[in-house]
Amino acid sequence: MSLVLALLPLFVMASFPSASPGAESLQTLCVAAVSANATEQLKRARAHVEAGDLEAARKILAPLVQRFPRFGLVQLEWAELLEKLDGPIAERERALDAAARLEPRNPRVFLARCRHFDRTQALAQAIESCSRALELRPEEDALALRLGILLSLAGRDAQAIEALRKALARAPRDGVARAHLAETCERTGEIACAQREFEILFDQNPRSALHARRLARFYERHGQPERAQAVLKKSGDTPRPAMRPLLPSRN
Repeated sequence: MSLVLALLPLFVMASFPSASPGAESLQTLCVAAVSANATEQLKRARAHVEAGDLEAARKILAPLVQRFPRFGLVQLEWAELLEKLDGPIAERERALDAAARLEPRNPRVFLARCRHFDRTQALAQAIESCSRALELRPEEDALALRLGILLSLAGRDAQAIEALRKALARAPRDGVARAHLAETCERTGEIACAQREFEILFDQNPRSALHARRLARFYERHGQPERAQAVLKKSGDTPRPAMRPLLPSRN
């Protein structure tokens, strides 16, 4: 049945003059029927993915990609399935590129690209895709935070600081983003900014040994050992005194 639907538009074009109003109407109906068929198969594939049956989803999507190369959602679903199957990176990226060309205003496409390039550590592509996704879906706090972190990892410090500050204004308790902001500020010589962010991070998590050590190391790097010890003591993470080295045996 699906093959018949796929061939219908070609049959119409061969059977009617191109300028015929009847041909245009019938061709429109046929294209709609083909799209509806592809959409129904996409739903079936998604149901299999949600049920954990990735092989069944693959059997549906692999031929769909061949039959509907210009259907952006098919390309997207195929790329996401390949990600789950740990399929070839080059094939995933071809599908993601096709989806972006065919669905340039679909935020889900650029979210998928952002996740993929983030995992493969292609920072430039990840930043570009996250930025586009955020343009299309500006209310996504998690995406705004991730973009700031990616900019920080890429060494684009001024952009990272601006992005992280905006994101933290919307999600002030995100510890990973705040740690990146503190480290980026320190790296660029904005010491007051770094100290403020490290202190907020510790104040939000006063029993966290990790955040206590981060703040303590910051104080030590900037000549405040007493404050470093006070932070460690407050968190219950006071370091043990260093053991004296053993003297060599006289025997």
